[in-house]
Amino acid sequence: ESDTASEISFQFNKHKKTPSVGSHSSDMASVSSVSGSVLSVYSGDFGSVDAQGTVEFALDYDEKNREFQVHVFQCKDLAVVDEKKGRSDPYVKTYLLPDKARMGKRKTSVKKRTVNPIYNEVLRYKIEKMVLLIQKLNLSVWHNDPLGRNSFLGEIEVDLASWDWSNRKLNWYPLKPRSLSAVNGVDHRGVMNLSIKYVPPGSLGK
Repeated sequence: ESDTASEISFQFNKHKKTPSVGSHSSDMASVSSVSGSVLSVYSGDFGSVDAQGTVEFALDYDEKNREFQVHVFQCKDLAVVDEKKGRSDPYVKTYLLPDKARMGKRKTSVKKRTVNPIYNEVLRYKIEKMVLLIQKLNLSVWHNDPLGRNSFLGEIEVDLASWDWSNRKLNWYPLKPRSLSAVNGVDHRGVMNLSIKYVPPGSLGK
């Protein structure tokens, strides 16, 4: 999987003091609008790492600027990809679905050698509220491998139509595995048109 530097998010309140983990609710949020998705769109390697851990984030919509904001604060107890060194280099990636291009992709910075990364970053989308409400947010966590293919660490999917927009607090959500049926449909790399014609034996050259 390839990610460009232009897709890296803005740093959230970089001039402000980073809030402590204890200042947020430690209860695991459980809402009907959050679920595991069928696949993690446009992803790279499915990998052999079992999804585990949690992610803490909050959603908001800035009416004035017509901007959807995904505040990714941190992850906890992620799977270890490099078992020999006991490490992972995780980052968080988001998509708005349905999306047939990579225009909707955003991602955080990569945190090295940790399974408990703290990001405190906001991923931003310029989008009308009415359009946003007919979409879903796919949020996935990946291990960054600059020499190979990135490994999937877990994901969740949020139904934005049923999301409680009055809730702007950071909450914890469990990361879920991908369905094995998604492997055949991981990459979206364009469209191919073809036609099939049956030619009976002996008809060639006629």
